[in-house]
Amino acid sequence: MGPSVILQDCVAATVSWIRPYRRYSVDALGVPEPIDSPAQLDVKRYGVIVSCGGRRGLLLPDLEGVDTVEQQIDIARQKGGISAREHYTLERFEVVRHT
Repeated sequence: MGPSVILQDCVAATVSWIRPYRRYSVDALGVPEPIDSPAQLDVKRYGVIVSCGGRRGLLLPDLEGVDTVEQQIDIARQKGGISAREHYTLERFEVVRHT
């Protein structure tokens, strides 16, 4: 990261006329719970964690372009470097989104 980027961030954090143009959101994740089947997921309500050994992939719920449970699991699995042929476990969690 160059000095100009750092300077821009410092100015943006301290100059009030710049801050209104930035939007922040924070997702507070609930406690994950193990599930037995993808049928227990809802892409709009639950995020998913796919685990295999020490590898894990996580995907938040209600993301644009993720319309099916299969897509949600595939993306999370790929993020964790987990092959579709491997035996993996699923967990779900809810999110409170603050914008």
